Amino acid sequence: LKFWHRRPGFGRRRDVLQAAFLATTGDEQRIVVEQARSWAETHGDDDARGKVLGWEGLLAARRGDWQTAVRHHQAAARLREAADLTTSSLLNAASAALQLDDLSLARTLGERARDLSTTHRMPRFEARAWWVLRNVDNRNGVDEANVEVIEAATRLRWPFQAALLLHTEAMISFRGKSDNASLVARQAAWAFERAGLTAGALHARCIAHAADESGDPSQFLDELMTHVRQPDVIIDALALLHRSLDNSARALFAEMVERLTPTLSGQRLGVYTLNEARQLVFQTPP
Repeated sequence: LKFWHRRPGFGRRRDVLQAAFLATTGDEQRIVVEQARSWAETHGDDDARGKVLGWEGLLAARRGDWQTAVRHHQAAARLREAADLTTSSLLNAASAALQLDDLSLARTLGERARDLSTTHRMPRFEARAWWVLRNVDNRNGVDEANVEVIEAATRLRWPFQAALLLHTEAMISFRGKSDNASLVARQAAWAFERAGLTAGALHARCIAHAADESGDPSQFLDELMTHVRQPDVIIDALALLHRSLDNSARALFAEMVERLTPTLSGQRLGVYTLNEARQLVFQTPP
């Protein structure tokens, strides 16, 4: 952290506020941010104000207020001095733009973050930027995998970032009927398991099953009902398993559609859009 570093005594205040923000949740965290904003506006510099704007963006994201989150993170990126802090703010803004399904803005922010992370040799941020860009491609229905991204993802030291990249490439590969779709999906599942993310690993295994009919679909269904809570993940996974569904699984699908947030219902959920998934699950013509 580099803000409040030019004036005597600012370091201690910075550390106290940072520790308080990380140690609190909910209303207490909001109060910390309000205090930090007031202090930064009076005593801080642009970098200090940028840090507080980033916190406000995180709080907005937790409320599901993605528009405000984008605005705060973009403002933070304009104020931050160090390349890593600017890039982090751009990536947070891009992720919020994805939640809004503003694919044009997400691509613009992702490209800026990718270029900065490449120039300043920040591989973790570069991986996040590529995930944003390939997520945009996936949402747009692109069906050609990026071999260079796949190879780079398998070499990443961070399982979470590797899992996100490989998972996105697996979805794109499967939709493009690539011979490597099953392999990439299994690599994604392994990375998700290393990161401790059960839902992601299960969805990736469902892609692999749909690609090569490996594994026991009844086991996947049991695990979906037991371990996964996100409606969009369940809907997309059930569509991938559509050849093995019984009436109870179709009832679960209908329940998850009812629980799906309105903003997600018009987006590509994973491999499929909601309409594509519905057609597969209920075997209705397009």
